[in-house]
Formats: sequence, C-alpha cells, structure tokens
Amino acid sequence: MLKSEATDIKSFPVLFDFGCIDEIRGIYNTLKNREAIDTFSEIDTNEHKQIDRIVFDHLGIGSSDGLHIIDTLKNMIVKRIVKAKT
Repeated sequence: MLKSEATDIKSFPVLFDFGCIDEIRGIYNTLKNREAIDTFSEIDTNEHKQIDRIVFDHLGIGSSDGLHIIDTLKNMIVKRIVKAKT
C-alpha cells in the first residue's frame, strides 16, 4: 500500500472508530517503551495478536480468514528477505 497512488487508496477510510479505546491505549502503553523487534517476530507477539483481533473483528473477518491473512503476510516477509539476500 505504501507505493499505491492516492487515487488507488482514495476509497479507503483513513480513520476507523474501533470502539475499544481503552484496550488500544493499554496496548500502546505496553509497547511505547519496548525496544523494536524484527517484523517477523513482531507478528507473533501478544500485542500484535490483540491488534489483529481488534482490526479483524471491526472488519468482520473471521478467524480462519484472519489466519490466512497472517500466513500470507509471513510468506511475503520471507520472500522479501530472500529477495534482499540475492
């Protein structure tokens, strides 16, 4: 998405009201002083899983589809790592 043209992403809302601000603040407070870790490891942290659940629930994405999305993301990361090394 980072390389998308503005017209490509015009239909995507910029702001979502997830309706769970206290939970999001709790995640933020947990992470704000934590040292950054690599992307592949981050995906499996409890905080990232909480964020995924919030987003998937909000978008109406079921658990099996959510797992498929996460697996696809992991595969894309591995492909980029391999490509970067070659």
